Amino acid sequence: QWWQGTLNTSSEPIIELGDVFDFFRHPQKHFLRRQLAVRLKTLDSVIEEREPFRIEKLEKYKVQHDWLQKQLQGETVSVNRLKAEGLWLSGILGDLEFERQSANISEFADKIHAKQLGEQIEDVVIDLHVMGYRLVGKLAHCYENGSLYYRYTSLKGKDFMSALLHHLVINQVQSQSTYLFS
Repeated sequence: QWWQGTLNTSSEPIIELGDVFDFFRHPQKHFLRRQLAVRLKTLDSVIEEREPFRIEKLEKYKVQHDWLQKQLQGETVSVNRLKAEGLWLSGILGDLEFERQSANISEFADKIHAKQLGEQIEDVVIDLHVMGYRLVGKLAHCYENGSLYYRYTSLKGKDFMSALLHHLVINQVQSQSTYLFS
């Protein structure tokens, strides 16, 4: 962390902002990691050497999320590149699905652009004193005219918590709106 190695001359205990977000996004997982030092490992998936006939949900979410990020940055996504990387359906069915998804993602990106948040800015450094504690860290998702959280799927409780915590913390530094899109 950027503040490790600096001398904490105050008697206030330091709480890392990332730990606060981790706790509220998934309290059980945070408890296992921080209090019991238990880490749950996931199995690495094996890359298949075949063309996909359908897109798995997790793969589809990642592709759509990356696609949306590029769309928001003004970049284009090529169906041929997705196919070459094995991330998209091949043939005419893939082309039709790409056109359908392209329209949906463009519509979603237009709704975000309508908020006129401006360009994304560097992470905001936080160093707050709250009820005898010192809250330190950095906040991402900041733009010139507000904060933005988005998810190109159904929202989960952790999304609401992240956006709410972000909004509460950033408004201690500067007054602004926080937007959550799904």
